[in-house]
Amino acid sequence: MHEELKLWNQTLRDYRTEQWDRVEVNIMNLQRMYPGRGLYALYADRVAGFRRTAPPAGWDGVTAFDEK
Repeated sequence: MHEELKLWNQTLRDYRTEQWDRVEVNIMNLQRMYPGRGLYALYADRVAGFRRTAPPAGWDGVTAFDEK
């Protein structure tokens, strides 16, 4: 578990600074080591979306939800 948390924390730091290549590699590794954790698939989808359409200037990595 400690290794997973360490890699996930690094992934979040990279995500917030838009280091998409590193985020994708880390997520692939996390998914391989811990299959079935939906959080990693969610972030993989988000990164794919940000590659198509970059986040707005000043984006801080926070996701605002419009619905419950």
